[in-house]
Amino acid sequence: RAHEAGDWHTAIRVYEESISYQRDVAAARRGLALVYLETDQRSDGLRLLERAYELEPTLAVRVFDDRILACQRLGRVLEDAQRNADRQRTGRAYLAVAVLRQAAGDRHGARHSIGEAARFGLNSRVVDAWYRALGR
Repeated sequence: RAHEAGDWHTAIRVYEESISYQRDVAAARRGLALVYLETDQRSDGLRLLERAYELEPTLAVRVFDDRILACQRLGRVLEDAQRNADRQRTGRAYLAVAVLRQAAGDRHGARHSIGEAARFGLNSRVVDAWYRALGR
């Protein structure tokens, strides 16, 4: 709820507590990563997001709830993530775009972004899990 409301301080605390108490660690890392992306802590967000999917590649079938990122925020964060990925050209940067496109309901765009992530070195287990979730 804190993430949904844009209460970054509380959202960070809740996600960090979930991680420390070993409650759905990968999903909590993904949530925390998205808070970091929303608050312009891009490098930390990208690192955590990649780590979340490395720990639990099947997160690819558990779509991030788009209600948490209100439509206006989701669009802004997605545009920023896409610009960043096109500039950085790294697997983790394109993974962020895929996660956000999937949350926005854009399976085709998510699939394309995962293809780019694979091309730029994203862990093959993560890529395979995404292709299973999205179809080739």
